[in-house]
Amino acid sequence: MEVYEEGIQDVFADYICANCDTPAARKVNGTAGHAHDFHPCPYCETNILDVNKLSGYDYSKISDDYNMLKHAYRAKDAGPRRENTILRDYGVRWSIMNILSGWLPASKTVLDFMHNIFLGIIAHLFMEILFKAYMFSGTGGSNSVKQRFEDTINSVRWPSHVTRLPKNLGENQSLKKADEWRRLLTITPIVLWTSWKDNSDKIPVSAPPIPSNAKYRPAHSRGCRDIYSVVLLLCAGVRILASRKITMAQARIGQDFLSQYCRRLKALGADLTINHHLSMHFAQFIKLFGPVYGWWLFAFERFNGLLEKVHVNGHDGGRMELTLLRHWVQSHLIYEYVLSLPENAHPMEREYVDKIIKSEGRSERGGMMAELAIYRSEATTGEWIFIPAL
Repeated sequence: MEVYEEGIQDVFADYICANCDTPAARKVNGTAGHAHDFHPCPYCETNILDVNKLSGYDYSKISDDYNMLKHAYRAKDAGPRRENTILRDYGVRWSIMNILSGWLPASKTVLDFMHNIFLGIIAHLFMEILFKAYMFSGTGGSNSVKQRFEDTINSVRWPSHVTRLPKNLGENQSLKKADEWRRLLTITPIVLWTSWKDNSDKIPVSAPPIPSNAKYRPAHSRGCRDIYSVVLLLCAGVRILASRKITMAQARIGQDFLSQYCRRLKALGADLTINHHLSMHFAQFIKLFGPVYGWWLFAFERFNGLLEKVHVNGHDGGRMELTLLRHWVQSHLIYEYVLSLPENAHPMEREYVDKIIKSEGRSERGGMMAELAIYRSEATTGEWIFIPAL
């Protein structure tokens, strides 16, 4: 490749893994989509019907990468009919990634924890199992389950570096960000207990009443105690698997909690999704790539959010990409400038840096403010600052 002011240089690199959301991952590695009838999962031989069977939550089965590569190369020069037949029977099509040395379509396409767990499984729990099934009844006025649910969430005092939850979660039951679902699961055991407890501070076996004018009738069991015990399995599994430090023994325990959660949820009569089955493969990726904290997509989504705010003129021919790249480089230069401001810097320079930080702080809340404070503290003390995990 051409290097600025240095001419042509040889560059040696290795593609460690492909990490993106599920639809994009299927396009990158050339495997069938997550709604495919016979091969919705590239990591094992599960079909779409197994998603709602107990057999779909046996995480000991894994796919053969080399068999997938064999059929992908057969599809490379095949005609449209033959290519569709290979996709139907083996769940793969040709991908340009296959020409890379050491590339394995299943083992090197990781399952993102953020999209699968926080935006998938946890959102499914609240939207389909709890909210949609009227588990937070409004009957009872100020002492109703719904009011206690909302009051408990609003009473939580979060650390400054943690994303807040909306105040009207009892009414507006949809969260937009993965970090919001993540924080909600953190306090879910307490929230459910305070919402459902009876006069003896115990969670009843019975279910809250369904409104008389309800258009939807839940098909799954709605017993508060049964659902609470199932939710605890999910909380434990996510807590273990999302740890910053983890052993393989702990990863297998966390994986087993997720498997039990899915099986118990199915036993209650709930319909599961492909995300539930895909979550059975996190232990194998932890073994290959380490803790999910090191490769989940929170940082990438944050960067996408920052780039979305960049004003572009909409011109093609690479102009938008150039504008985004210039903004990206400028942001990093400002960060380096804040950290490496010399002691003899002019007061006007320090004043200018303060203006930048304050302007960024006004447009962002929570995490960004904490991040800016960390930058200043690191620049002042010369030491790295670590925020404790929640």
